[in-house]
Amino acid sequence: MNFIRRRSIMPIRRWWTESEVVALEAGVKRHGAGKWVYILRDLDFGPHLRGRTNIDLKDKWRSLQRAKKRKALNAAERKKKALNCDIIAEDKKRRRDSIKSPKNEDNCAKKSP
Repeated sequence: MNFIRRRSIMPIRRWWTESEVVALEAGVKRHGAGKWVYILRDLDFGPHLRGRTNIDLKDKWRSLQRAKKRKALNAAERKKKALNCDIIAEDKKRRRDSIKSPKNEDNCAKKSP
């Protein structure tokens, strides 16, 4: 028996343009996430998304959401690190000041005979 191998036709990958991303975001805002076919059929967004399938829209939306989440986490992490650095700097300053303060010098003088 001869088996015929079918080659799956892979669509040509294209980068998303800024207008496509803006149209996708506006379409999700109007119709909601998951309504990909409605977004494609909408006369306001459809012309900008020509050549894209509903699966393309879903995948791009998921990528955008992950990127936003990652950006928010990185910003929160940077803020936390800055706060920790400020706390450490204050602690170091407090230690330096406590060593140099005349109050501690008096205490040291009183302890030694």
